[in-house]
Amino acid sequence: MLQAEGSVTFEYYCLPQFSRRRNITTSFHMFVKCPKDKYDFILGCDLLKDLGLIIDYSASKFMWDDIIVDMVPNGHWTQSRITNIVNSWNNNTKPKYRHDDNEMHITQILPADYKPTNITEVVNQKTHLTTDERDQLQRTLFDFQDLFQGKRGEFIGKPIELELLPGSKPFYGKPFSIPKAYQQITKDEVARLKSIGLFTKVVSSKLAAPTFIIPKKNNNVRGITDFRGLNKCLKCAPYLMPKIPNIFRGMEKFRYAMTIDLNMVIIQCL
Repeated sequence: MLQAEGSVTFEYYCLPQFSRRRNITTSFHMFVKCPKDKYDFILGCDLLKDLGLIIDYSASKFMWDDIIVDMVPNGHWTQSRITNIVNSWNNNTKPKYRHDDNEMHITQILPADYKPTNITEVVNQKTHLTTDERDQLQRTLFDFQDLFQGKRGEFIGKPIELELLPGSKPFYGKPFSIPKAYQQITKDEVARLKSIGLFTKVVSSKLAAPTFIIPKKNNNVRGITDFRGLNKCLKCAPYLMPKIPNIFRGMEKFRYAMTIDLNMVIIQCL
């Protein structure tokens, strides 16, 4: 019987048999190690699925996207072999295992998880404020509590129109290559946006903008869409955004300033 001792997050670690340029960030459960245990840590099925790492026992090989590594017998990775690899990294010498300079950094991306914000809990964490100031802040946030429900809002302004340049041709961008480790989470995010009415399935179109995903600071999924091709077809209608320093200079006699993270801004554009 394994006895759990909590969990630990490993950041930017790599599997040297595959590549020293491909890094992983994920969490592991910790257990009390017994004398008969043969392994320091075990990769679970959930992580193998997220990474797209395939274990082929019939061919005695590991496959991670386009990287294939032969299995080795237990005890192959001695301290001497590990030390030689570390020294090759420190000396910037070429390691003996395969790697590609164009390989991308692999970080675990989690599904979107938007929940209502507990305003009272957030306000109580502001211990630098006095009791009266926290009460004022709480009343102000409650006046706009619809903004903190973790749900999609509705734009109630005038419809926005994008005017095409005369003679412009529809832009159909080629899709970005999505690593196998991110393919399922990408599909799940598209399905989520479709379920809340933000995306509509189109069978065919003369217009297309490539999209990919990246992790937010909390590793939740963020979608990025490249609209540069579309922008070339649009008439320019610039809107001058105010600079933050100018805003502060225009405000007087304030003691505190706060920012609101618009964490449900659906489309991040290039």
